[in-house]
Amino acid sequence: MEKVKYNKKLTIRLDDETYQKLKEKTAELGLTQSQYLRQIIVKGKATKKCKNLNSLILHISKIGNNLNQIAKNLNIARKKGSLSEQDYDLLFDELMQINNNLKAILNDY
Repeated sequence: MEKVKYNKKLTIRLDDETYQKLKEKTAELGLTQSQYLRQIIVKGKATKKCKNLNSLILHISKIGNNLNQIAKNLNIARKKGSLSEQDYDLLFDELMQINNNLKAILNDY
């Protein structure tokens, strides 16, 4: 992944109350003021800095792999007739919900 070069400087003026809010929010999220403002501009929101992002991605990837294996076995069971269509639909919907939740987690980072 290519490192982004930030070469434009922005100066803003804030009143005491707004500046204090900025300091509180950045401290709460573990971000610098620059990181916080960039996230607000790009994502429309700021999220807590993840110290172990690579580890998080690895674990979510492993979970995704397990979900794929479960889906494969569901399809096999359905084709063999050992799983009703109704049960298959319920289980598949649950797998899709888990998958969507994992994607949402990754999108936050």
